[in-house]
Amino acid sequence: KSNGNCSIETNATLATIGVPSIRVAPSGNVTGVILGAGQYDRQRVTVWNFSAFTVTFATAATSNVADGTSAVIASNRAVDFIWSATDSRWLRTG
Repeated sequence: KSNGNCSIETNATLATIGVPSIRVAPSGNVTGVILGAGQYDRQRVTVWNFSAFTVTFATAATSNVADGTSAVIASNRAVDFIWSATDSRWLRTG
């Protein structure tokens, strides 16, 4: 189950409830992206970037992604995340 290709803009929030994968296709480089909080410890989600542009997350405190602005998804790539309930953050895997 996926949310289908989603055209996102800067500062977009990606919902993680009930979707193991999120497909994004921005029409330009986007920054400040937020990954919605996880629902349970060790929840997994894959973010697929089906575009020629980059997707950069907001700071860790805003994006819920432990790497914050260092978490960049290159064009035509996918990144797996796992939720740490202890840290209340998504951790990149791999």
